[in-house]
Amino acid sequence: MARGNSESSSELIQIVILTLSMTGAGFLLLYLGLKFYMVPKIEKNVRTANTNYENLAKFLEGEEMQALREKAEEQKKSEKQSTLAQIVEDNRKGQNLQFASQNTDSKDKKTVIEEIQKLKLKEAPMRRIMEFVARVGASKPSVRVENLQMQRKRTSRNAEPEDLWTASVTFVEFKPPK
Repeated sequence: MARGNSESSSELIQIVILTLSMTGAGFLLLYLGLKFYMVPKIEKNVRTANTNYENLAKFLEGEEMQALREKAEEQKKSEKQSTLAQIVEDNRKGQNLQFASQNTDSKDKKTVIEEIQKLKLKEAPMRRIMEFVARVGASKPSVRVENLQMQRKRTSRNAEPEDLWTASVTFVEFKPPK
């Protein structure tokens, strides 16, 4: 009886030793894999990311980017201060266009104020009219071209057609209520 008991205890000790040694070997392999394969790869990625971050920080702090930020701030201030009528007038002078009529209207709704500018342009080349409309529309994000109608100048049947057009344009600017 004593012999069977000692054999089972030595087997149990062997199983425990074998299990612990295999677990230790597994942890050793995991440690070596991390140390020689995974960690250097991660360290390389971290170094690359740090280098990219430093280069980006230098670029954003540079004189060129600072000048662009200042210019954008000035543009935002001037956009907020200029009205639709001022924008239309400034662009009209730049394109050397004349108005046949000009109507301004404002609709005050609960959530937004619509400033409406209806224009009839005298005869001018199509290119200048289209540039004028495009510049006014692009001058401020809140300005929209609501309507544009163009008609060619009537000429006699024998005459060469001229590039002269009349136009009716409606611009709308949406503003928050004050």
